[in-house]
Amino acid sequence: MTETASQPARPSSGPGWPVFAIGAALILAAVWYFASNSERALQRGALGFNGLAAWLKAEGFDARAFNGGGTLVRGDIGLRILPLHDTDLENPRVTPTTREAVIAETSLNDIAQYTVRHKMEDHPTLVILPKWRAGVPLLGAAHRNLLIPEGEINRVAAQVGLPGAKVGRDGGGFSDRSTPDGRVGLMHRQVLRGTGCTPLIGTSDAMLLGKCPMPEDSDTSESAQRHMWVLADPDVMNNHGLRLAENAKVASAVAELFETDLPVLVDMTKVDHTAGDDWLQDRHERTWEDFARLFKWPFAMIWIAFGCLGALVLWRAVMRYGPVVQAYADEPRASKEVSIDAKARLLRLAGQDGPLLAEHVTARLAHLVAEILGPHRASDRTPLQLLERVIQRRDPVLARDLVEAAYIPPDLAPDAIIHHLDQFETCYDKVIHEFGRTPGPR
Repeated sequence: MTETASQPARPSSGPGWPVFAIGAALILAAVWYFASNSERALQRGALGFNGLAAWLKAEGFDARAFNGGGTLVRGDIGLRILPLHDTDLENPRVTPTTREAVIAETSLNDIAQYTVRHKMEDHPTLVILPKWRAGVPLLGAAHRNLLIPEGEINRVAAQVGLPGAKVGRDGGGFSDRSTPDGRVGLMHRQVLRGTGCTPLIGTSDAMLLGKCPMPEDSDTSESAQRHMWVLADPDVMNNHGLRLAENAKVASAVAELFETDLPVLVDMTKVDHTAGDDWLQDRHERTWEDFARLFKWPFAMIWIAFGCLGALVLWRAVMRYGPVVQAYADEPRASKEVSIDAKARLLRLAGQDGPLLAEHVTARLAHLVAEILGPHRASDRTPLQLLERVIQRRDPVLARDLVEAAYIPPDLAPDAIIHHLDQFETCYDKVIHEFGRTPGPR
């Protein structure tokens, strides 16, 4: 009987700070994804302008929807189309808490007044005023009750730079009017008067599109834009209105008023991404010398410390611990061999050489049966009985010798043990050769 000492279980360490850091990063990424996804959903909906960018590109313009992720250089943009979904550029929107409040919401996407002013100063900009409440894409209807109140439109027009502008609407529903560039079809047509702008579509008392002077408090530098363009009704260019009448044709004609060889951006961003026209010249290009500075004094001491620490950790791992040692690849076999070795040691210490030899012979016979008959054999007979029956058919003399050599007298003299073991191994090898197998190590 042997005893095996069990190793105490090592307490498992907790997840640690990397798990919490990864979790926090995932939460921030989810917040950013859902926030940006809501803005993209707005631009894909009825009140969005993704369709305008796709239409202009199909018409041959270098047009794209701009969602940030890059720097714009002043002078490299032919036209910035800036749709507004905010009716108060000076104050943040109030998040609605009920379904009715969501449907009646007038500010769908916040943008600051100074950001709008900077955007108009940096590039030729067409500002598109808002018109519809949030209920239009939610309910799927463009009803007059879902129009933004005229007072809020007047307010955002003044914040853009048209302080005397007043909005006017056609209350008769759908209207279809001809212009030099095509027919414009609009639901509850929205126009401006009292703007001081030059009408491009419409009249001074009912301006749909106009060229307007920049506000007096805008940038006075030579590189700043001196004019802005204002579209009073967003249905001329948004996803909902492009399919009406010949609005798509009119949108292309408006884009042709600007530098057609330069890109047209449908700007969806809420910040100004424009750098000065000398930005490319002043931008510092990275070189290998910049990278080499990281290895000079005093940074060199940090790298030396990291190198010493790495060498120490490597030496400690190799010399003191090393890889995990696996004593046996076959655990059941390992347990059996340990048990046999322990039993043999006890028998030798007790002077029981005869029983020890008997145990050895029994193990060798079991191995011989497995070699000749395979694992699927009768279990109601001993290995010696099975071997005797099989060998008897081919060599009766060898079968008799094996049976005699396998019998170990209990009072076998110590000087006869080696001779008896020699006889058994000789018979063992003969059986192996007789059945066509090469004898293996004993």
